[in-house]
Formats: sequence, C-alpha cells, structure tokens
Amino acid sequence: KETTYWAKYPSDKARLEDTYRFRKGVCSGISHLFRHMLELAGIRGIVINGYARNDIETFFRQKPNHAWNAVKIDAQWHLFDLTWAIDASKEMNDFWFDTNPELFILNHYPLYQQYTFTGKKYSLGEFYSFPVYSGKFYELDFAEVNLSTAPCTAVNDTVTVHIAPNHNCVL
Repeated sequence: KETTYWAKYPSDKARLEDTYRFRKGVCSGISHLFRHMLELAGIRGIVINGYARNDIETFFRQKPNHAWNAVKIDAQWHLFDLTWAIDASKEMNDFWFDTNPELFILNHYPLYQQYTFTGKKYSLGEFYSFPVYSGKFYELDFAEVNLSTAPCTAVNDTVTVHIAPNHNCVL
C-alpha cells in the first residue's frame, strides 16, 4: 500500500468502515467513505491516489502520500479533498470542495494523469517544479490573481511578482 498507516487495512472497505465507526481517519479512509456515500446517493465518484504537497516536509515525496475524490456532476468531473477541507482545528475550508483543477494541480498530483482534469497533462517532474502553496495562500484569495498580468520586476536572475489578495486583509 501507499503508506504504512494505510497498510494496516486489508481493504478499502475496512478503511471506510473504521473511518465511519470512529468518526475520524486519514485521507484514504475519508475519501473511500465519501465515495461510498456518493454511491449510496446514486452519484458517481472515484478515489484518486497520488502526491500532495502543502509544506516543505511534503515537497519531494518519493511515494504517493494522499487520497482525494472526483465526483461526476452533470457529465463533468469535479475535484474534492475532504481531508484538507477540515483543518486541525475542525474549521471548514470550502476551497477544497469543487476546486478548479488548474489550482488543485498545484498541490495534488494523481498517480494517473487523466485524473488531473486540466487542459494540460503535467508530468510528475513539472508538479515538483511548482511552488508549494499553503492553505493561507488560498484562504486570502491569492490564487485568484492572474499571474500572467500581475505587475512584476526583473533584476538579473530574479523576477519579483507583486500580488495582493482580492480583499482587504492584515498580514
């Protein structure tokens, strides 16, 4: 299996049953439980395994370390990461519900490229070349800045992009 924690479960069903029974779990259990609930409601959903990065410790993962979901709604696939939607303080971050695939790929790389649901198929090497974005980056709406039109300055080998969130905030 992908991680030591996941290896203790003999099947996906055992993961989702434990997640349901104990009302907590890791990404795999949460993702499988969500897919099962979707199935019960007659909605097509899948669990996607892959690589996730949200801090320096997860920057260059050698093995897949995360699981999330895609849900088919009106013939279109939509990405969800329920694990990241609930942080350690149990606060809900709805950014990770139906996230734009072009933003999702900045932190999530699936084992199979077709599950990026982007217009471009990125390689794992390209994924590793992306900067690591934290939850605060998304929370402050920096993700909505069009970096191709943001003011920037170039001095020697360094390019500085000047960005601001889409609302007033105190940093």
